[in-house]
Amino acid sequence: MVTVTPRSPLHVAYVVHGFPERSETFVANEIDHVRRAGVEVTLHAMRPPQVPAPDLAERAGVEADRLPDGATLSWGRVLRELARLATTNPVRVLRAMLLLLRDPQSANRGSFKLGTMHAAGLRGRGVDLIHAHFADFPASIAMFSAALLGVPFTFTGHAFDLFLSPFDLQRKMRRAAVTVDVCDYNRRRVREVEGDVGTHVYVPCGVDVEAFEPTATPADADPHVVAIGRLVPKKGFADLIDALALLRDEGRLVDCTIVGDGPLMDELTAQVRATDLSDRVALVGSQPAAAVRDVLATATVFCLPCVVAPDGDRDSQPVVIKEAMAMGVPVVGTAEVGIPEMVVDGETGRLVPPHDPAALASALGDLLADPDLRATYGAAGRRRVETTFSFDLTVGRLIATWQSILGRSA
Repeated sequence: MVTVTPRSPLHVAYVVHGFPERSETFVANEIDHVRRAGVEVTLHAMRPPQVPAPDLAERAGVEADRLPDGATLSWGRVLRELARLATTNPVRVLRAMLLLLRDPQSANRGSFKLGTMHAAGLRGRGVDLIHAHFADFPASIAMFSAALLGVPFTFTGHAFDLFLSPFDLQRKMRRAAVTVDVCDYNRRRVREVEGDVGTHVYVPCGVDVEAFEPTATPADADPHVVAIGRLVPKKGFADLIDALALLRDEGRLVDCTIVGDGPLMDELTAQVRATDLSDRVALVGSQPAAAVRDVLATATVFCLPCVVAPDGDRDSQPVVIKEAMAMGVPVVGTAEVGIPEMVVDGETGRLVPPHDPAALASALGDLLADPDLRATYGAAGRRRVETTFSFDLTVGRLIATWQSILGRSA
């Protein structure tokens, strides 16, 4: 495990949307390993989690302080806090206000209000740096709060925040000490839209390789495909159900468990019924982290056929694919977004074109029929996670980045 021995204790303040979110286990996992490396962490969330996840909060080992509700937060309260901050450094307050006035769009006004409250809550607590997960509101809050406190900020962009709901992104990348890219796909796409702005560092979301040890599956176990993710269009679960129907029509009976919740639950349930797969496909909803590992341990093959949704929403690098690989489970996915940076086609799994149930059925069928191939892919996937995506590597890189910004050495 990486450890940090800076000249003085490193104190990082995190900003996130909600905490702990069941669909954002990577945030809790990262904070857990950052703290275990010796960094003091303060955490602020904009709202409560959409799906309560007490197990993730326990894992992170830190409670999230709630920022005020932006919709009801009055400017009078904000101005009073600004006046208090101005007693320490009026120039910083003036510069932060000018930062807002240069782009006073509604999203920035709301972020400035919350950024002020965030800075007020951190005043006097010795914070060295602010780090935000997600490039939309959390990064904007971090930008304004950092300006008020006179400390650097960094942020990690993920998926919807970069591709579906970005705002003021160029300026945030320019002002951030570092923008953290979780995959090359994100960096390329952002460069195409926003230009080559700011300083970027590649730090993928990591995996706890000890928590996701491979589990031997009995040789005579029935074929079992596992898929995990929010039930939203970009996950491609409709294509998976169609692929399973094609396998059934070929006489291949395959059980499938889809773990996750979301707006497509009713639609996907209806599709399972319409394809006469109710006895084979189980949509089990959202599950605690331990239950997710238990389901992965039963998988013959893991499948996540991601697509770019009609509204442009997309994934970047779904962490659950890395978790499946860490458990030695071969992966079938699509050659879309950042998946090819994780799954090496023909080495750790199979990649097929997006929106192609027939190709998906063929790849699943090949793996389900060949235990030796599954074992080869599974072992290679485990090695890839150990050498590329383990938390010791990713958290070490993140902390080294922060220390470089602050002029400290490990």
